Amino acid sequence: MIRTLIFTFLTALAFSAGGREHASYFEPEVIRSTMKRVNAYAVEHPWREYDRDWIRATLYTGVMEAYHATGDPAYLQQAETWAEKHHYSLGHEHSGFNRMFCTMTWLELYLLQPDPKKIEHIEAGLQKEKLFKPEIGRIWYGHEPHQTDAGWVYADSLYAAPAFAMLFQATGNRHYLDLLHDAFWNITDKIYDSEDDLYYRDPHYIGKKSAYGEKVLWARGNGWVFAGMARLLKYLPKEDPYYGRYVELYKKMAASLAGRQGDDGFWRANLADDWHYRMPESSSTAFFTAGFAWGVREGILDAATYLPVVIRGWDALNSAIHPDGFMGWIQPVDAAPRPSHPKSTQEYGVGLFLYAGAQVYQLVKEGVITPEVVNAGLPEQSRLLPPAAFTDAFIPANHPAAKQMNAFLAHQSRKEIKPLGYKREDYLEVIAGQVKVMHTFQNKEGRIIDPVDHMERYYSTPCYAHSVAALAASGYPVRDEIIESGMKALDVALGDMAADSGMGHSDFYTWPMVLAVELLDGVASEERKAEWRRKLGEIDHTKYHFYRKPVDPLDHRGFYKIYNGHFAINWNLVHTAGEWARTRHGFGDPWYVDYCLTMQLKNFSKYGMYNEGGNPLAYDLFARHYLNGMLEKGYDSYVYSTYRDILWRGAWTSLLMQSPFGELPTGFRSSHHIWNEAEQAVVFEIYAAAYAKAGKKAEAGAFKRAANLSLASVKSWMRPDGTGYVVKNRYPIEAKHGYERYSKHSCYNLLTCSMLAQAWQFADDSIEELPAPADTGGYVVPVLRHFRKIFANAAGNYVEYDINGDHQYNPTGLLRIHLKNGHPQLGPSDGAASQFSGKGVNLAVGPSWKKADGTWEKLADYNGKNPWIEILEESVDTVRFKVVYPDVTQTITVDSRGVTVEDVVKDSDKIRVSFPALVFDGRERTLVELKEHQLRLTLNGKGVVFSVLQPAGLQLKRSGVELNHRNGVVEEFSAETPGSRIIYRISATPGATP
Repeated sequence: MIRTLIFTFLTALAFSAGGREHASYFEPEVIRSTMKRVNAYAVEHPWREYDRDWIRATLYTGVMEAYHATGDPAYLQQAETWAEKHHYSLGHEHSGFNRMFCTMTWLELYLLQPDPKKIEHIEAGLQKEKLFKPEIGRIWYGHEPHQTDAGWVYADSLYAAPAFAMLFQATGNRHYLDLLHDAFWNITDKIYDSEDDLYYRDPHYIGKKSAYGEKVLWARGNGWVFAGMARLLKYLPKEDPYYGRYVELYKKMAASLAGRQGDDGFWRANLADDWHYRMPESSSTAFFTAGFAWGVREGILDAATYLPVVIRGWDALNSAIHPDGFMGWIQPVDAAPRPSHPKSTQEYGVGLFLYAGAQVYQLVKEGVITPEVVNAGLPEQSRLLPPAAFTDAFIPANHPAAKQMNAFLAHQSRKEIKPLGYKREDYLEVIAGQVKVMHTFQNKEGRIIDPVDHMERYYSTPCYAHSVAALAASGYPVRDEIIESGMKALDVALGDMAADSGMGHSDFYTWPMVLAVELLDGVASEERKAEWRRKLGEIDHTKYHFYRKPVDPLDHRGFYKIYNGHFAINWNLVHTAGEWARTRHGFGDPWYVDYCLTMQLKNFSKYGMYNEGGNPLAYDLFARHYLNGMLEKGYDSYVYSTYRDILWRGAWTSLLMQSPFGELPTGFRSSHHIWNEAEQAVVFEIYAAAYAKAGKKAEAGAFKRAANLSLASVKSWMRPDGTGYVVKNRYPIEAKHGYERYSKHSCYNLLTCSMLAQAWQFADDSIEELPAPADTGGYVVPVLRHFRKIFANAAGNYVEYDINGDHQYNPTGLLRIHLKNGHPQLGPSDGAASQFSGKGVNLAVGPSWKKADGTWEKLADYNGKNPWIEILEESVDTVRFKVVYPDVTQTITVDSRGVTVEDVVKDSDKIRVSFPALVFDGRERTLVELKEHQLRLTLNGKGVVFSVLQPAGLQLKRSGVELNHRNGVVEEFSAETPGSRIIYRISATPGATP
């Protein structure tokens, strides 16, 4: 029967490239040797020297399963030695079921070779001790110190339920089955969730929510039950009146659990919310793999449905095993979902690995799992694309914007675009233009001196070295002296790092330096390369500014504290990428890399976005582009598959957030810098190439188009001398207009070049440019958690809305309106707030209204008033959404005409609408034409029109007050009217050159 089901299963699944790579995990001798290695490590590194509590006892349930599966007498001898040491006694815990954990091994030894001494202590304990006598209103199976309190039952306890079925097998006494059924079903009645067919850990978790508002259904808590039931059914007589009820429960749990397995084969710590803690969790994965495998072997679970679950689970578990047999990703002892890391381990996890391995080994030996089954069972995937990328349609579990992603791919082919047609060389042209100028700012030591500050700034020099290295490696026609200047810059930057220097920004040095070393391999002399290698080896990673000392792997309380502490800073991820790059050359600390990547998982959202203080959108992608580079260049350690999923999600989110002009969204600090679009180009080129390699032309073409749009934006901000305007305005560089305090002409232009060098390195010119979401529109994407933004696009017209502005950089309301035929900075491209416009200033496209006390309230001033969002329509030609605050509702429609807004306020008899108009970009004044209800703005031959549609006959007025703004200078234009409703539209016009 199983073989028939397997044949059906094989014909239903496509070949998976991942299957060939990991097929060895399923070879009988490999399974046996891995089990031995993992067991040996646990024996040689015991948690405690002398113990028979539930932790050690769970290890020995696995040891016995390994013996049953393999017949290896070493396992039996190991178990017998442990049993004799403890004289076959009950466990020493006070929790009723916990003290039965060790007895399962005594009983299995008894059933193999009966001897009264093996069970006499168990029987005597159950007869004598008061806690084991059910009494009215009291129980024996609660958790200490409330072991007689029915409110303290717990799911973990049910792993020991098989002990009572074994006792029945050993003695024939049905009293033990009565104890079993009474306890098992009473516990189930109290903590089983029939909606999810899973268990709460204990009654105290019923009603609790995760940070994302989901239930808390602890994975390991359910593992104790599910895998315990498999062992229970093994010993419970089939004729027992409760046998069918156990089987029904087991099947229900199996169906629920299978759908919660991650793409990488792991389950996460919270089965109801796999983003509660995003890292893998191997103890629950071992539990479930064992439980599913047993059910398939016994014919209780459908092989075609559940064998892929087993294969993915065992494949994942092997990835948690270190070369010496150490098993990682085991959540430490606890009673709820908690984080784990690649070096968190515990003996119970080893026992569960042996249990899973034993079941998989038997499936292999019985011919159920074959190489063909393995290949079919592992989902299609690639180095950068998770299995979700290969599905026919995305689901919300793959990405929160799955609906919008599906819609884009469905109508992408109907959109015609004029390809930009950029090639890899176009990146080099921008780099060359910058380098030729920056070369003139290099001093005799090789450092790049900022032309405004007249000193070396931050990481200008290593980025210059990387930029020149790309030109040299590509064969781009530049003078030899420029190539030499790049190598000289690398000499001095490496020397600074080896000497623990680096302008206070050493975190940013290593990544571009290693890339430069690699690119110059065929250019530099052997002597120079040897010196570079020596200096790379002398870098002390503990000297990075944001170095974080790893906690002792055994200190899980310390780990919890730090994990939930302050690790959210992009600097740490930047130098982590650099350290990983050093490990490729035999230097650096691989554990430090994995440790930092693990600790940073908390800072990524379901959209795959990175959040740190203030949630700046520029630094979301800044952090991600380094990690994308790591994966593209070969990172494959313990956190690889987790980050592959996160970064893929983030790449799609960035694709949906990109404006029709190729711009990264605005949001908090460092927005509007030209490196924003350069980092986009890196990520988009990586995914264009990844999708192309996978044969997915539509997605590849969309990412290629997005990369080209990004490059077009960068090119549009080049100054006549070849360097760039650091911020998107056209002031002289000496003015530093719109700069952050850390924005520097040399540093941020060369950072842009270093990013473009990566985009060049990862780009594939053979990919056909196809429409991107920025071209097609047809979606509304609320990215509310952390970032507080809504993005909407229809027919290539685009808006960005901030539902709760920070008021330092961004007001609340409509921040950005980019119309495909308009001028992006006139859109407007951002609101005005205190950082650049002055204390107390908050100005966005939106309403103010007069309150009953005669004062005016402005939506742009709102802070902490989280609105209700409703998406009303999403089509290619029109999208419409509503933002509802307590006092005001905005309904925003984006279509081919532009953006139409309806504002309705409560309890007010007068309403005003404001528009922040860019009147000066640092070089040219905007042509301003004001006529009654309409404002027309024109700059560089393109323009936008702001029109008040209802009520009719309103008069727009200009404030006469000019405010500094990132893009130049803005002035408020407004109109007000009696009543509580106003409708206005922003549309594009080709304009006329002023």
